[in-house]
Amino acid sequence: MNTISVIVPVYYGEKYMPNMIHQVEACRKYLGAEDYVELLFINDAPDAPLSQDWSAESIQIVVMNTDRNTGIQGARLKGLQNCQGEYVLFLDQDDLIRPEYFCSQLSAIGEHDAVICKAIHANEEWYKDDYIFENVVSKEFMLGMQWGLNPIASPGQVLLRKSAIPDVWKERMLLNRGADDWLLWLYMISEKCSFARNSNILYEHVVHKGNFSNHMVEMLHSEQEVVRIFETEEIFSESDKALLLDGFFKRNIIRAREHSSLKTKWSILETWAELKENHVRFSENLKREGMQSAAIYGCAILGRALYDELKQEIEVKYFIDKNVNAYRTEIPIYSLQDELPEADVIIVTLIDEAEEVKERLTGISQAKVLVLKDWILTLSP
Repeated sequence: MNTISVIVPVYYGEKYMPNMIHQVEACRKYLGAEDYVELLFINDAPDAPLSQDWSAESIQIVVMNTDRNTGIQGARLKGLQNCQGEYVLFLDQDDLIRPEYFCSQLSAIGEHDAVICKAIHANEEWYKDDYIFENVVSKEFMLGMQWGLNPIASPGQVLLRKSAIPDVWKERMLLNRGADDWLLWLYMISEKCSFARNSNILYEHVVHKGNFSNHMVEMLHSEQEVVRIFETEEIFSESDKALLLDGFFKRNIIRAREHSSLKTKWSILETWAELKENHVRFSENLKREGMQSAAIYGCAILGRALYDELKQEIEVKYFIDKNVNAYRTEIPIYSLQDELPEADVIIVTLIDEAEEVKERLTGISQAKVLVLKDWILTLSP
């Protein structure tokens, strides 16, 4: 007897529920009479409660309304805590699966902890050219993600054994939403979970304007949080951590290049990379000016990259950011409303509003204030 739980977070998406029920019922028809399938809708929009009046002939439907918005990871966890299945499938509300999904995935999983199928993405087969299906669940691929902007397996491609889902993923709620699936796969890789591969195309990821995965800036921050988690936890080796950082840096250079709002950031990153190739280091420039301690304004990609470069030779005392509660950092983080500790220099990593922030910092701190983008252009060959 197989027991399967399909967990679907719903966010102002009641219109998708009939089609999701139809899809899961179609999949149920390929299973044996004794098999059990439940479909859990977890509402993540508490101001728009879902009706409880949903039913189906061949599957069990559970509707749960949350009392606060927790994001897709929180909704998935709530479903996981309340599901009955030995196997779990996480779907987005607008995902599409083929009728043979359950039958094919169960046939392929064998003794493995999970099975991944092939997929359609943006109306095209996802795996082609350099994006090789056989590599997709290797540790090197998951860490580096070097073959594209969004190459990791979508949760809808993966049928999981519930018992294989790491407890640490259930406990580690990301503050920045979007990359919880990558966090899950990395934890599973770190615990040496095994993935079977199913070469059948069974899943389609629908790409449209409302998809969170297309919100590049939000995803950047969420992926950055994942990187920081594995930097600070003793799960991967130092070489694995280096691959994780390198993949993140390169991936976001690509993002910045292709996204108009990040063109300036791309230019800075590109120039920064040239400086590194020419062995120009910010820490050496600071030390030549007698500066031994620093603070960094901005916890996003440029601020964290600067921290990584400086921390080996300069004491980076703290970050400053208006979103104090949005980041986990290894060092203290303050807002401009706080009393700032002493530092020799404060480096502003903002692109927009950098001059306004510099002026404000100059008025409340005795530290020298530098703007990263201007500094990089000054140092560039």
